[in-house]
Formats: sequence, C-alpha cells, structure tokens
Amino acid sequence: MSRYSGDWWIGLWARGGVAGVDYYWDNDALITYTNWGRNEPSNSTVHTTDPSVLDVTPENCITLFTVDFAQKKSWQAARDDCLARGADLVSIHSPEEEIFLSSYSKGKTKWIGLSVNPVEGGYHWSDGTPVSHTNWGHGEPNNHNGRENCVEMVTTENGTSWWNDLNYERRADPSAKLYSKMWS
Repeated sequence: MSRYSGDWWIGLWARGGVAGVDYYWDNDALITYTNWGRNEPSNSTVHTTDPSVLDVTPENCITLFTVDFAQKKSWQAARDDCLARGADLVSIHSPEEEIFLSSYSKGKTKWIGLSVNPVEGGYHWSDGTPVSHTNWGHGEPNNHNGRENCVEMVTTENGTSWWNDLNYERRADPSAKLYSKMWS
C-alpha cells in the first residue's frame, strides 16, 4: 500500500453526538489502532457518499472481501477462487495491515498468499509483490516433514496474530475466511 498515494476510504465510520464520537469499521468493530494525521480527526471535511451505492471501484482502491465456504479448500483451491473473482489471496506488507486484517478475523485461521518459491527458494507472495513483512509464530516456519509450503494466519480472540507454514493440500476449516486485495 505504501507505493500508492492520494485519498483512501478505509471503511471507517464515525458515530456519536454531543457526548463524543466513536469510530467503527464497516463491520461494526470498534477500532483498536489509529494513526491520525496532525490535527485529526476533525470535521472540517466530511465525505458523505455511501460506498454501498458506488458501482465502480475507484482506481487503486483495495477491496477487502471475505468468503465463507461450505466445504474446506486447499490453499490452491482458495487462491483459484480468489483469481476467479479478479483478486488474489492477501499479501501483508506491514504490521498495520496485519492488525487491520486481524480485526476482521478474531479467533479464526485463514490462508494468506505467502508460499515457498519453488525456483528461488524462500517465500514469495502469490500476487508477485515483495516480502517486506513477516510474523512467524514461535518455531515457524518449520517445514514439518518437508511438506509445508503455504502459510496461514492464525488470529486469537483478542486479535493477536501469527503465521504458520502448512501443507498446501491441507483443507481450511469450513469457517475459514479468505482475505483478498482487488485492484481496479
């Protein structure tokens, strides 16, 4: 995200009145992290367009969507599903992005787009972006039995997250959610 500039709507809403304002994500989760600009938040500029009525995604806008599967899916099947939607499994490039994603998936495990690069070794993102952030769990990646080549993000009920390498054929839990970035 750092290579893009300009205005972004990140799905944050203000609610409140005389007693004060609380900020919520579009899924009604209270925000747990802020990085306000100087003299912000303020009400000097207000955009009131309801994003649900927009038919066209603005250029360079990231759309985060979740998919609940009735059946378990392997990493590749999950990625194929994202590609069919014009997206890819998520790539995470900063602690802030990971905190944002974790806020949508407390108590869940889900595939992310990180996997072993079979040609060059090491790990790479499925969308081709460089690996600039990792958050491996204790003792990970461990490539258990030489068969773990894809990565899941594990998120606790309180929103703490870490990464674990898994076999790409492993099936994700039916309640697993996939996070994807879609670029216009």
